[in-house]
Amino acid sequence: MLEAYCDESATIAGGEPLLVLVGYLADHTDWAAFSESWDREILKKYGLPHFHAKDLRSSNSKVYRYFDFSQRRELLATSCKVIGDHIGGGAVVYMRPSDWKRNTTPGQRSRWGSAYGVCMELLLGAFNEIVPGPQRVNVFLEDGHANADDAVNRIRNYKSDTEPMEYPELAGPGRVFDPEHPEMKSRETKMWIGETRLVPKSAMPTQTADLLAYLVGASLRQPIYPVFDGILDDLLPRKPHLLSGWDRGRSRTRA
Repeated sequence: MLEAYCDESATIAGGEPLLVLVGYLADHTDWAAFSESWDREILKKYGLPHFHAKDLRSSNSKVYRYFDFSQRRELLATSCKVIGDHIGGGAVVYMRPSDWKRNTTPGQRSRWGSAYGVCMELLLGAFNEIVPGPQRVNVFLEDGHANADDAVNRIRNYKSDTEPMEYPELAGPGRVFDPEHPEMKSRETKMWIGETRLVPKSAMPTQTADLLAYLVGASLRQPIYPVFDGILDDLLPRKPHLLSGWDRGRSRTRA
């Protein structure tokens, strides 16, 4: 079964806070192989309790204080290689929370939720473009964000809206179950959700999403920290990545 591990990063871009939400997809057997490589080539080799990209920018980090610039760059390059060797593909969604507030009313935000929850919904849409055909995907999200529960609710709502008609009790009351109805047809083509839950930062697969989210955020904030310069360009070509922005100038690109 396919599994997606997701994480977020916050930065300042264009003078305003920017939220970046990402996810990496792979089969569960590939995630197992990834975890073995990550543990051996990243955590044990560099003596890390876990990988957190943000800490690499600081010379005062307790974890990386004895790493010089070249060692930090080597760690990032090795991380990109391990991800490229095992992961199927990734997706990135970014949004300025101020744009979400500016383009919605309080009533709409009360119904639709936070910018974080909306980003999760957009991320699931991006996964649909990566996952070939209707397959069930477990979605795991790193715990810790104030609106993580909102994102989990979005995943569950998506599951309710896309379950195949073999499971009508999961679709909720009042749905139309005519096999030829467009809603029913869409359930035959979209990605289905399996298990979903919050996972800790120590879960190795979430550390891939931590890296991607931070690199995207760092690339949108100028000037970029020298230790991260060019690393995103190293990571993106290794596997397909879908990047989608929701802002004043909406854009979507594949890398």
